[in-house]
Amino acid sequence: MDSIIESYRRYLKSQGKEENTIKAYVHEAEGFLGWCSIRNAGLSELSQAAFSEYRDALVGRGMKTATVNKSVSTLSTFFKWAQSNGLAGDNFARRLRLPASKKDEPPRWLTPEEEAALLDVVAKESTVFQRVRNEALIAAMLYAGVKVEELPQLPIGALRGGELDVYDDGVRVRTVPLSPFAFAKLDAWLRLRLASAKEVHALSDALFVTERSGKMQPRAVQFVIETYSVKLGIPLSSQSLRNTFCRRLAEQGVPVERLKALAGHKTLLTTWKYYRQESRG
Repeated sequence: MDSIIESYRRYLKSQGKEENTIKAYVHEAEGFLGWCSIRNAGLSELSQAAFSEYRDALVGRGMKTATVNKSVSTLSTFFKWAQSNGLAGDNFARRLRLPASKKDEPPRWLTPEEEAALLDVVAKESTVFQRVRNEALIAAMLYAGVKVEELPQLPIGALRGGELDVYDDGVRVRTVPLSPFAFAKLDAWLRLRLASAKEVHALSDALFVTERSGKMQPRAVQFVIETYSVKLGIPLSSQSLRNTFCRRLAEQGVPVERLKALAGHKTLLTTWKYYRQESRG
């Protein structure tokens, strides 16, 4: 690593960089190479995914977006030099600046008072079918973090013991442990669902159905949430329910990697928002 750093330092000097700039650029390169060394990874074996992991680690240290982007830009200069000297296969930092603006805003989750109010209004549904089903819908999003597009894909067998299997295109992508309360709501709906004598229900393997169809589509789920939003006079969405699930686990001290897996996030950048930001309920 020392020889790479010294070569890089000489290159920066040959480019007429000021001493303070050289120190800053070298410092960034040293930090990155040190991170690689801990993982026994050389520049030649580095992948785009590995550099994404490094960028995510910077976010995990609590760095602001502007600071992370400055580090990425500085490392882009290092990678450009390393690539031209046959030390790296690509300039991985070139495409990994973080988007600013709206994506930096903290997600909205429900306050305890809003959560209690929602559960109360659902419990007052006029028909047994809607009450039991909607309580299960809310439980799946609020206490298992199921995405609105994942709900129609849940099969009858998704509920196993105290866990809920989540699927994407027929493939199980994660398993989420359920609280006794959430399990009770989902189990009550499953029992009612299986007891239905309607042919449309008997022919369907979907966990969530409507009174007239064998599968509840995402728009139907959104309509249910929107209806409760109007009744309560507070902004509700399937995403804010899922955000509440993530925030709850973050507040409970669940490790970020574990929360990422339970929520099905693609990167730690998404997961870290629930640890770094104040509530916007």
